[in-house]
Amino acid sequence: MSVSFPAIAIANIILGLIAIGVPLLYSHIINEIASATQNKLGPAEVTTTIIFSLSLLLGLRLVGSIGNYFLERATDVLFMETNWGLR
Repeated sequence: MSVSFPAIAIANIILGLIAIGVPLLYSHIINEIASATQNKLGPAEVTTTIIFSLSLLLGLRLVGSIGNYFLERATDVLFMETNWGLR
C-alpha cells in the first residue's frame, strides 16, 4: 500500500472540518430544545429537526471514526516507507 503525504494532509483537513462541525451541531440541537421549551416552535417541527440533527451527528461521528482509523494506518505506512528508504 503506497501512501502520499498530500493524501494524508487532505484527510487530516477533512477530519479537522468534521471536528469543527460536531460542536456546532451540538449547539444547534441545544438551541432547538430551548426553542421547544419556550414554545417558539411546534413539537412536530422540533422533533423533525432534532431527529435530523442527531442522525447527521451520528453520520459525522461515524465518518470521523472510520476516517481516523484509515488515517492512522496510512500514517504508519508512510512512516515505515520513509524509514525503510533511509536504510
